[in-house]
Amino acid sequence: MNAPQAFGGEYKGKIFVINQDGFIGLQAESPRQATELLNELMATAWLADIDVWSTREFELGPVEIDPEKQVIGSRSSSLVSLRLAPLFDLGRMNTNSTVETFMARLRRVSVERMRRVVSEAERLTMDARSKNQLLFLFEGRTYLASSEYRQSSAMAWLAIESWLDWAWDRLLTSKAIPASRHEFLSRMRLGSEQTEPVVSAG
Repeated sequence: MNAPQAFGGEYKGKIFVINQDGFIGLQAESPRQATELLNELMATAWLADIDVWSTREFELGPVEIDPEKQVIGSRSSSLVSLRLAPLFDLGRMNTNSTVETFMARLRRVSVERMRRVVSEAERLTMDARSKNQLLFLFEGRTYLASSEYRQSSAMAWLAIESWLDWAWDRLLTSKAIPASRHEFLSRMRLGSEQTEPVVSAG
């Protein structure tokens, strides 16, 4: 039996629902799209000091959402991640006291605060480069918390490279360099000593 709805709305035109037990339902065309949209929202929530983690595609399961009432009907998934264990334990609970104990551990987030997260996520992810930087950092944090250090380092490196690309492109643009030269220097960014002293930060 599903917990009552705590939040209902839309994100990028897709229905987005959160139940009181923390379960999230999101309308999407594919598991890949669902993973991307959900992580955009969760990464923005993380920036708002809400303690959340990234989701991987294999952790998702199908849900049915009533489009008019914006409530989750049926849902199913398989236990393929230790992070999902609390939800499965909740489903097996037979006493109200046990359910209440689980619910008491959940951090409460107001509806208004969640609406701000949704609005901010739409703004932050309008630019593909900014979105990628945010997701790289967020996924790196999740890998680190899971003691997956190599993956965490890789995500952190990708975030740094993405930011350097942005900073280099911004510098070239500020110098009003011709498009052909701009493209050449952008390709050569991986070594400042190779780019010739045509552009200087001063």
